[in-house]
Amino acid sequence: MERKTGPTGRKRRRQEPPAEGKGSGIAQLRALLKQLIREQRKTSSRAARLLLFTKRQLKVMRTVVRKSDVKLSVIADDLHIHPRTLAGHLHNIYEILKVHGRPAMTREAVRLGLV
Repeated sequence: MERKTGPTGRKRRRQEPPAEGKGSGIAQLRALLKQLIREQRKTSSRAARLLLFTKRQLKVMRTVVRKSDVKLSVIADDLHIHPRTLAGHLHNIYEILKVHGRPAMTREAVRLGLV
């Protein structure tokens, strides 16, 4: 380990990056959450499926499903959020449901009984 001199003249140790396979605490938390989501997807109960989403995500999903023929900018105004925030919520919802696009999200949400 290489030593450098700090502002006080004392030597300090240079921190080494984490070893391969060991990420930061945030990366480990994300991996743990993804694993939890995968395990919860395997269950068939409606309550377990609802736990995958935040209250806001459920509200966004239900609003988008109800107003499927309306532009996202109008839906964002109805929800009092910026259109990019709505796009972010939809992106997260699509990831959880493993779908691409509003029609697929609507079909999956109805199939799972989320709306």
